[in-house]
Amino acid sequence: MNFRSIFQKKKSYLYLIQDGQSSRHKIGITTRPDLRIEQIREEVPKARYEIVFKIHRAYANEQRLHKKWSCSRFTFKGSGKTEWFRLNWLEKIFVYGDYYWIVAWQFLFPVFLAVFIVVLGVAMLWPLF
Repeated sequence: MNFRSIFQKKKSYLYLIQDGQSSRHKIGITTRPDLRIEQIREEVPKARYEIVFKIHRAYANEQRLHKKWSCSRFTFKGSGKTEWFRLNWLEKIFVYGDYYWIVAWQFLFPVFLAVFIVVLGVAMLWPLF
């Protein structure tokens, strides 16, 4: 079992951290948000969480966000050197939207699937009535 499969099978936290002084943000995952923020604060003392969601498939969603926002990525000395992004206020609004969409989809997908199955079942049985 490798590192990625561990994060795929158990719920992890997907987070967005701001460095507290500028437009630098970190997109990452952890199983222990309390310990993770302390690790980051060793290098970035004013770091604070802006968003923390406990979700399935956190690693896959983290990778998707990293790829989507790669144009804003930069190397920052400290913890998680390659997961830092320089986001202006407008980009930050879109990142927030990405996070909330990920969480909403996790809960809405089963509902959509159930409705689809019911509608399909009714459509298939309708000629019998």
